[in-house]
Amino acid sequence: MIGGNNNFGKDIVALVKDGKGAVTGYKLNNGELLTKEQAIERAAEGEINNVVIGTAQNGEQYLHGIPEKTGGIDLQTLPTVKQNSFE
Repeated sequence: MIGGNNNFGKDIVALVKDGKGAVTGYKLNNGELLTKEQAIERAAEGEINNVVIGTAQNGEQYLHGIPEKTGGIDLQTLPTVKQNSFE
């Protein structure tokens, strides 16, 4: 797993989900909307705080928060914005 916690990057403040509830993107604290793929790339570059990149058994990469007890966030507790925010 790789990710950033340098406090120089942006914070994820909301999740973008499709109609089935799957995360398709993220909203950052500067208002920027990123697709899931863009967010993974930015996290790998250390541009997003308090997340790590994991790999599911099917090989798909995803973001998850660094545990709250270590100062991180639980991404699943964040508010949701509508999928059509990307359109």
